[in-house]
Amino acid sequence: MHKTYLITGRNCSNCEMLKKMLKLMRLTVDSEIDANSDVGSNYTRQAKAQSIPVLVKVNGDGEVVDSLIGINHTDHQFREVCSV
Repeated sequence: MHKTYLITGRNCSNCEMLKKMLKLMRLTVDSEIDANSDVGSNYTRQAKAQSIPVLVKVNGDGEVVDSLIGINHTDHQFREVCSV
């Protein structure tokens, strides 16, 4: 089973924009994770991301299997990562 996480940070305008976009598309994430936490750092490293927000799909072993970095993606791409 996969879980979807939003890696975000405080005072990040793009993070807030992505949250609004996901809400408008009626997409949900399992949890938001602070990018500065150990878990957030691990997922951003696995996704090879150097900026936030990062949307990650993680398998049961904690491995990132799909990700989107930033907010400039199509609705279809967001739906792919947020699907279970």
